[in-house]
Amino acid sequence: MIPLIQTIIFVAYLTFILIKFGRLLKSGELHSISNSWYLLDRKHQPLFTLFTWGIGIPMLFYNHWLFFLAGSGLAFVGAATQFKLTNSSTPLVHYIGAALGIGLTAVGLGVVGGYWFLLVLLALGGGLMKWKVKLNFIFWFEVYAFVLLLPFLYLL
Repeated sequence: MIPLIQTIIFVAYLTFILIKFGRLLKSGELHSISNSWYLLDRKHQPLFTLFTWGIGIPMLFYNHWLFFLAGSGLAFVGAATQFKLTNSSTPLVHYIGAALGIGLTAVGLGVVGGYWFLLVLLALGGGLMKWKVKLNFIFWFEVYAFVLLLPFLYLL
């Protein structure tokens, strides 16, 4: 049930931002899912926070501390939306939260489910994308990570 909720939220938000800002992928302005917060008008900016919390908070209920920390990281991403600020700790909180959200989910799947190959696929896929994808690398890596990891959460 938890992965289904996460899937619906991810697909809904991704569809929303691609309909609204998909044209910006060609110019590199939608360089990450997080950057959509800056592109949204003020009244829609809370949708980004609801998106990250809607994916992160359910992670707290997978009954392993690695998933708890991964979900907490994603929740911090939603709380630290203004990652372009200077003279602030917000960018650090945002980037660490994102790294924990993706990384600890992959490690948790290895520890709990024995799916260690996902770490290899995440690293190889990320490296290949960094080499080949010049625009919006982070955006596409985030989508790749979700599509790679989520199906295995259904198996837990």
